[in-house]
Amino acid sequence: MSFTTTQPYFSESRQYTPTISGLDFRPEPYLAEVDILQDATLRQIDEVINQDVEMQPLNVREIFYLVVDTNVLLHYLDALQQFVIDIEHHLRMTLQIVVPGIVVSELDRQKTRNDKVAWAARVASTWLLEKVKERRFVKGQAHEETCKASRKWNVRDAGEIKKGGSEWNDDLILDCCQYFARPPPHGWEPRYVALCSGDKNLCLKVESVGIRTLSPSNGWTSRAIATALFAGAPNVDLGAFDGQVSKVQRRTLRFPGTSAGRPLARVNASVGADAMDIDEEPIGPSHPLDMLHLELIDHFSQLLLQVVDRVGGPEVPWHEVPTGRISQHAPGWTRVKFSEWRPRESIEYLGRKGGEGLSRGNLDRLVHFLEYPDKRGGRKGQDWTRSDWESGVSTLGAIGRSWEDDGLAESVEVLKRYAGATFLQRMRPTGM
Repeated sequence: MSFTTTQPYFSESRQYTPTISGLDFRPEPYLAEVDILQDATLRQIDEVINQDVEMQPLNVREIFYLVVDTNVLLHYLDALQQFVIDIEHHLRMTLQIVVPGIVVSELDRQKTRNDKVAWAARVASTWLLEKVKERRFVKGQAHEETCKASRKWNVRDAGEIKKGGSEWNDDLILDCCQYFARPPPHGWEPRYVALCSGDKNLCLKVESVGIRTLSPSNGWTSRAIATALFAGAPNVDLGAFDGQVSKVQRRTLRFPGTSAGRPLARVNASVGADAMDIDEEPIGPSHPLDMLHLELIDHFSQLLLQVVDRVGGPEVPWHEVPTGRISQHAPGWTRVKFSEWRPRESIEYLGRKGGEGLSRGNLDRLVHFLEYPDKRGGRKGQDWTRSDWESGVSTLGAIGRSWEDDGLAESVEVLKRYAGATFLQRMRPTGM
C-alpha cells in the first residue's frame, strides 16, 4: 500500500491564518439551544468535557489538533483508536483529537437508526467516554470553546437563523476548527489544525478558510493517518504506526508461540519530503463475526467497569492491591487493582456481590465468551456457536437489568438485533 503527500498537514507553511475578522466578539442575547442529549453515556461525556479542568499543561512546545467528524467515528473508529494508541508511544509532539460538540449530538441521534449504525454509535460513545476521562489525547469541545458571539457553541447568536439539512451542523464543525486554529496568546508556540471528515462539502467549506482537511478511505489505518499528517516531518517514524486495517488482523497475525507479539508484517518505510511507500504481508478478509466479537468485548468491558464503579464498595482494590497476605481462597478480583480489571474480574465481582437472575453457570460462560481470541481459552467470533452468542448476550442483559444500568441494557438490545442480522448473512470461515 502506498501513500503520497507533498507536504505534511502540520507544517509551518500551513499554519492557519484567520480569514475572518473580530474573533473576540461581544456576547449577545441568545435565541435557542441545540437539542438536549438523550443518551446517558453521551450526557456523561458532555459533563466531563465541560468540567473546569485543564487537560494539557501550558508549557507544551506546540499543539496539533485533529478535529474529527461523525462519519469517522461511525465508520473508521478502529483506525482512529489505533492512531491514539500509536501517538502515545511513537509521537514526540503533542497532538489532541478534538470531537466537536455537535458531533456528540449527532452520535445521540444515530443511536435510533438502523442496527448497524446504532451499534457503531454506541461503540464510539463508550470509547469517547473512556478517553475524555483520561484527559490525554482525546478531548471534546467545551461549550465556551467557540468563535460565536453567544460564547457557547450550542447557543444561537442573536439574529442567527438555523439552516436546514446538514449545513447547520457543518457550520458548527467549522466554528470548532476555527476556534482551535485561532492565533495563540503572545509568547505561545503556534498551533496547527486539520479536519478529518468523509463529507466532501464540509471539507471544501473548511478548506475555504485556510484549514487543511483529510478524508478516510477503504483500508484506512493508523499509519495512513500519520502519513497524511506527518510525511516529511522530522522526528516522526511513520513505520512505527500500525498498518493493519482492523483489530481482527491485529490480534490474529502473531508470531508463532506468542499470544501478544507484534503484528506479523514487513514494513519497508522510505520516508522523504514527498512520499512514503509501505509494503506489508497480504491480509485475508476478516469474518464479520470475528470483528463484531472483538467490538463487543471492548465495548462491554468498559460498560461492566462503569457498573462496578457505580455499585462497588470499599472491598474493591480501587487504587492498589491491599498489602499483606491474601487468602488463597479469596476471589481473583481482590488481587488486581481496579484500573487493570478485565471482564473476568468485573463479572466475578458483580456475581459475588449479588443480583437477581444471575446464575453462576451463565456468568462463567460469559467470562469465557468475553475473552480475547489470542488469550488462553478465548475463541474467534466465528468459532462460537449461535447458542453461545445468544447465551452471552442474554447474560449481559441480565446484568444490566439486575443493576439497573440503562446504558448496558440498551446496548444489549441493539447488539441482539445487529448480531441476529449478522448471522443471517451468507458467510464462510476465513481460516484466520
